[in-house]
Amino acid sequence: MTRQSICCLWVFLTVAIGMTPGLHARLDAADPEADAAQTRARFMNTAKAAEELTGVILQRKDAAGRRRALQEVLEKLGGDATAKVVALATLSSARDVPFDRSSFLGPVRLALRDADPAVRAGALMAIAGAGGTAKQLSEIAALAEDVDGFVRAQVPGALYGNGGAEHPDIVHPVIEKLLGDQWKDAKRAAVRSLWGCSWSPRAEEMLIELSRDPVLSYDTIYYALSTHEGKSRPVCDRLIEALEHRDPNVRWRAAWGLSYFTVAPDAREHVLAALIKALDDDLNATVRDYCVHGLGTIGSDAAVSKLRDLATNDESRRIREAAAQELRRVGAMRR
Repeated sequence: MTRQSICCLWVFLTVAIGMTPGLHARLDAADPEADAAQTRARFMNTAKAAEELTGVILQRKDAAGRRRALQEVLEKLGGDATAKVVALATLSSARDVPFDRSSFLGPVRLALRDADPAVRAGALMAIAGAGGTAKQLSEIAALAEDVDGFVRAQVPGALYGNGGAEHPDIVHPVIEKLLGDQWKDAKRAAVRSLWGCSWSPRAEEMLIELSRDPVLSYDTIYYALSTHEGKSRPVCDRLIEALEHRDPNVRWRAAWGLSYFTVAPDAREHVLAALIKALDDDLNATVRDYCVHGLGTIGSDAAVSKLRDLATNDESRRIREAAAQELRRVGAMRR
């Protein structure tokens, strides 16, 4: 399973198959958060009925039973809203099961334009499991304008689940839009979709700002900032700041992010100094362990000097052994 498909378990273009005029236009609802929460609750309650169908599909012993279950899913896609949600939830859960998807993609694409927001949300969750590809990215991206926040929250996962990582021209503007969404869960979905993904300069600014949000701070550091390859100086600065956080879970995640991914050349010495400081000041074993790895990753003379000191003099046997291991790794890289 690809990272993009896990993440979905995210210039808008014209919708290729058309759209009912005004159906998904952004409206000023009386209480949009309440509406989105209601859609989510209705979807989750209805989707529970998919468990039996999903169970039949996710097994190997009864091939005939699987075929019957898949036919039932196809029939439900042509039914009422409740039946469609059950079918879509089933397809979402069966995304890795091998079967002929040629009959399913068309009805799921139609469901993206359904009048019921729970159906539209379900279609976003299911389109990868129905055989969706990057050809559907413009249809998916258009739903970032949906009136319902729960629908909008499914867009990032659907984009990346259908090959969006290879199409930043489509995906980056959508991520920017959702990072500024009025509904927190849509913002959270955009943040969580960015594990290891590229982003625009504007999105980076928004992520650093969201990393200070009381609700979204941890998610932003955990899923986005820490996992980004080729971290810029501003991202490194924010993670270095997080090394001082009172929560050890934030500190170790920041240390991990600074130690296991590449950083911009103008940030390397800054990161090195911060890792050494954390090793000297922090008593959390996980934080210190990741910082030791970071020194090995940097591999400079100053980093090696600190590793030698740790391997010889640190009070923790775990850190002494980790430092010795990193010295061997640096030596192997230098040979």
